Amino acid sequence: MKKILKIVPAFMLAFSSLFADTEQAQNLEIPKSIENSFGYISAQMEYDSKLFGPSFGLGYRKQKNHYGLDLSLSYSKLRDKGDLIFRQSKVEDKKIGVDALYNYFFTPSLEPQFYVGLGGCVSYHIYKREDLSSSIIANALANMIRVIFSQEKEPKAKWLKTYRRFIGLEAKIVLGKKYRGSFIEIQMKTGFNVPIVRSKDNFSLGFAFRYGIGF
Repeated sequence: MKKILKIVPAFMLAFSSLFADTEQAQNLEIPKSIENSFGYISAQMEYDSKLFGPSFGLGYRKQKNHYGLDLSLSYSKLRDKGDLIFRQSKVEDKKIGVDALYNYFFTPSLEPQFYVGLGGCVSYHIYKREDLSSSIIANALANMIRVIFSQEKEPKAKWLKTYRRFIGLEAKIVLGKKYRGSFIEIQMKTGFNVPIVRSKDNFSLGFAFRYGIGF
């Protein structure tokens, strides 16, 4: 009987120790899967082959652990008004683009985190260029003669307008930082055009700074 009384407490102690170890193992932290997605609106300033201007977009982002996807639709209007005094041409490029980016997050978290991205854009352009019908010097001399001898008002400069439409294909590299429901990023891009009207300006190189906020 004494032996039984000695064995029972020892058995209960062993059982309680085993239960405690099991409970402790269950309480160990298990790495959680980081998943996050949201729609967003964005605004960016863009420089592309001497053209500069704003761009606005609508998109969707999704992240799962280290990897993410960013799809967006944007509209931009880029301009180059040239030199304010001696300019001989004005350029305007309106475009609608569809972007797809594959992002890699260095430290997956719901807190602020850095990422890099690689992707591309397909865009439709309406390109307008206006050139003076003659050189700056010729126009200046002609206007001077008119004013001195005929005392006529200086006529407005005549601009020759050229329009063309084309498809643009771009590759992009992105460095950004993601917050809870928003992000900022810097883009470097290069691409070429598939012109409907033949053009010499088929290649482009540009940069952009973009900010997006979720909804």
